[in-house]
Amino acid sequence: KHTIDLMGKVNIIRPQEGFQEQFCKTNVDFCIGGGVLAAGKTFGAVLSIAEAVTTDGNFRGLFLRNNLDDTKASGGILDTFDEIYGKYCHIVKSENPRVEFPIGARCDVTHVADQSRSKVLQRFKGRQYDFIYFDELTGFSWECFSAIYTRNRGTAKWTGKVRATTNPERNCWVRKFIDWYVGVDGFIREDRNGIVRYFYMAGESVEEVVWGNTKEEVYQQCSLKINKALEKVIGKDWRLKDPNAWRQMIKSFTFYLGKMSENKSMMQANDGY
Repeated sequence: KHTIDLMGKVNIIRPQEGFQEQFCKTNVDFCIGGGVLAAGKTFGAVLSIAEAVTTDGNFRGLFLRNNLDDTKASGGILDTFDEIYGKYCHIVKSENPRVEFPIGARCDVTHVADQSRSKVLQRFKGRQYDFIYFDELTGFSWECFSAIYTRNRGTAKWTGKVRATTNPERNCWVRKFIDWYVGVDGFIREDRNGIVRYFYMAGESVEEVVWGNTKEEVYQQCSLKINKALEKVIGKDWRLKDPNAWRQMIKSFTFYLGKMSENKSMMQANDGY
């Protein structure tokens, strides 16, 4: 993104090399950005939708934290929107915060107090979002996350994307979800950082997520469940209507590790951090 100020100076806002650039550019369905504090994770997430919110009026985004005050706090999500988009967006700070763009695109910014699956499904019933962002994913239960994930569908050209940032804790479900990327020492393996894999939520727990290196590999492991799900949505003759429908049920995923050393703008502004 670039803007021109009153003096005619071009101000360019771009992701920093490394993690932020990877996080913004990836086209996988679900991406988690993890690592240390001050790696620029939230900035990367907000910047990643720049093309969508400036070109597609049908775009709808959802930015989540588990505490509403965190969304409004200094340096929080709303401040990040203001820092990146400035006058090119209208920020509504109320009980139901949102960010509106001239083209018609909109992002809701909210929290989830009651994270039980039934309450989450009731609250978000009928809602559709092209993009869903979980800020500090460890603050959400698996039940809450998987329920909200079902709302990830919309009418925009750029849709079906989920992003999350986290500092995974040892006993959290997120740690189990990204297990393939973690080495025996508990740290992210450099040789697997950014590798794309595929998954299908075959049950109600994180342990029931089926993984594979290709969509075909995942389908071979849980074809009966996927076929049954397609029959409910499309009908028993789904293969005649769309023989490749099963591919849409399996999502792509990757994990990127953020490093403080790559956040050069923060380091330069706070050299004693």
